[in-house]
Amino acid sequence: MSQKPSKKFRINEQTRLHTFFLNPYENERFTRCPKCGALTKARKKVFVIHIEPGQLLNLNMTGRYCPACDLMILHKDVVEGLMAAAFTQINPSIIGNEYLIMGTLDRKTWLDIQAQPHNYSLVFDNLHVFKHVVKFEPEHYGWVPDPTLKKEKTE
Repeated sequence: MSQKPSKKFRINEQTRLHTFFLNPYENERFTRCPKCGALTKARKKVFVIHIEPGQLLNLNMTGRYCPACDLMILHKDVVEGLMAAAFTQINPSIIGNEYLIMGTLDRKTWLDIQAQPHNYSLVFDNLHVFKHVVKFEPEHYGWVPDPTLKKEKTE
């Protein structure tokens, strides 16, 4: 008899959390959700970032969050600035390398990891991978008719 798969995806027994968007637009800070238009909240989370070649960074930072859509938004310029600041003294050759924001950690786990900084299994065993990673493109603005208005007949 086959077992019915769970509706929640799990990696290392951790639930996948949040839909994630890395905002590449420096002039857009998403105080409103790009999906539903609701006001976003500021949320502080610990993000796990893999930087090539084989470097992990646990970055405790604030991002925008829409509770209605479970959408977490980080701003690319802020993330890259914090990563550069973190590696300027430690390993400047890694600055500018490719990176992947993998997911989040619980704050308690992050504090445990700070006590054992090279315990990578603790990171991966407690990592909450993102449910989805999405992209939003800006609309091309121009003069277009409002589709909600009825056309008036001209006679």
